[in-house]
Amino acid sequence: MSLSQQVQPHKTPAPLGIMASVVIAALGGFVGGLLIEHGPTYFNVHVSQPVLGESQVHSDFVSATPTPFLEPALHTSAQPDAEPAVLAAGAEARIVVHDDARSYLVLQAKAPKVWGTGAIALSSGENQMLSTLSQSIDLAKLPTEQAAWLGASVTMYDDQGFACSGTVDSLALLEQFAGDGMSEGGWDEYGEGPLLVARISPDKGSCAEASWGRHAALSAPSIGRLSKGTKADRREARRAFRSTPAYRKFQKEFLADGQKGKWDAYWDSELTIRVIRSPEQELVFVEAQVGGCGEFEAQLGTLFERKADGTLHALSSENSFLADIEAAADIDGDGDLDFITQGDAYNRALMRRDDSGLTTQSENNVGIYFCRC
Repeated sequence: MSLSQQVQPHKTPAPLGIMASVVIAALGGFVGGLLIEHGPTYFNVHVSQPVLGESQVHSDFVSATPTPFLEPALHTSAQPDAEPAVLAAGAEARIVVHDDARSYLVLQAKAPKVWGTGAIALSSGENQMLSTLSQSIDLAKLPTEQAAWLGASVTMYDDQGFACSGTVDSLALLEQFAGDGMSEGGWDEYGEGPLLVARISPDKGSCAEASWGRHAALSAPSIGRLSKGTKADRREARRAFRSTPAYRKFQKEFLADGQKGKWDAYWDSELTIRVIRSPEQELVFVEAQVGGCGEFEAQLGTLFERKADGTLHALSSENSFLADIEAAADIDGDGDLDFITQGDAYNRALMRRDDSGLTTQSENNVGIYFCRC
C-alpha cells in the first residue's frame, strides 16, 4: 500500500448540522460547531495535556495485586524465561497515551465493552481540552495474552530513544474525546469503542514524552533520532520537496486559484522538516499544509532517503500525505525504520515500513467535537 493518503486541495464547505459553540483556549481560541447530525471528525489520540486525575485513576483501574489468575513470572518478565504469553504479546510495539497522572500502553483498540465492570467515570483535564472515560475491567473475561500484561516489565521510547522503564500496575478500559462529548453517562456514543490500556508505574527515566513501548525482555531496537537539521539540511530538503510531481500539482492548482508565489510559503502555511538518523540510514521528512476553512487548502508530506551518492530519493508515493513523524525505530529488526506518526490535532499511529511501503499497524481514535475554523 502507499505510505499514506493524499489530502486534495479544495474549497472547504461550511459545516452542516446543528452547531454548538465551544471555545478551546489551548487550540488558539478556535470557535467551533458540534456536528451532531453526522458525528465528530476523528483523529488519533496524542495526549500531552492533563486529563485524568490521580484519585480517579486509583479508583478505576484493576491493580497488579497478585491473584490466582496471574502467573508469578509476570513480575520478573525481564528474565530470559519470562512468561511466553507476555513475550508473544509484547513483541509488538504499542502506542503510548498519557493523562495528567500516568502513561499507558494501548493493548487493544475497539476493546469489547463487556470486558468492563462497574461505573464508567468521566474526568476532564486541567485545561478542559480533553476528557477521559474510564472503567475497571473484569480480568476473568480477558484473553490470556491480554491479562498476562498485568505485572509485566516494559520499556518506553521517545524521539531520542530510551525514555523510561516500568511495570504494568493495572489494566482498564479508556476512551478520550475533545470538546463537548456525547457520553451521557456511558461511552462516547459516536466513538469507536474504548481502548484496553496498561497503566505504567515507572522505575527509571521519565515517561512524559514517550510515544511507544514494548516488553522489557526484548532487546533495544535501532533508533532513528529526530532533529530539525541544519540550515543546509533544511534548504536541501525543501528543494527536494518542491521538485516532486505531487508538489508541482498543488503548485499548479494554487496559481490557478489566483494566488502568487509558492503554495508552501503562503501566509498561513506550516512547514515541518525532520532529519532522522540511525546507524544504518538517514531519512528526511518534509510536510507542508496550508489554507482551509473556505480558502485554498493543500497538505502534502514526502519521505526521502539519502543515497550513497549523497542525494535525496523520495520513498513515499508521489501523491501522498504523511502525518508528522514523532519517533522512529527499527521495531521489527528488518533494517528499515518504522514510525510513530502524529498528525493534525490528536493523530497518533504506529506505521511499519518495509520494501513495499508503509502500513498502519495500530492507531487510536478520538472524537473531536468542535470545528477547527
